[in-house]
Amino acid sequence: MSEETPVSLRIVRAVATREGIDPAELRPPLHDVVDTDALEALFADPERAGTVEFTYRGYDVAVERSGDVRVTDADLASNVTTSPSSSPSQDVVEN
Repeated sequence: MSEETPVSLRIVRAVATREGIDPAELRPPLHDVVDTDALEALFADPERAGTVEFTYRGYDVAVERSGDVRVTDADLASNVTTSPSSSPSQDVVEN
C-alpha cells in the first residue's frame, strides 16, 4: 500500500463525501478520534491481518486488511466503500 492514498485520508474523504462537505471541514479532525500514525502503521505491514473498526462523527468506520474503507450510518444502513485499487463509481468514493 505504500504508493496508494493513506488510509486516514481515504477515511476522511469517505466521511466528507457522505456529509457533502469538504474534508477540511470535518470536526473533530480524524486524528483527535483515532491515532492516525498507528492506523497507517497497521496497514503498512503486509503480514498483518484483520479489520480496524471505530466510530467517527456518528458513522461506523471499518478498514479491511485489503485497504477497503467502509463507512456505515447505522441509522440508515447505507454504506460508502473506498478501495485502494478501484475506480470511482456510485459506491466507491476514491481509489
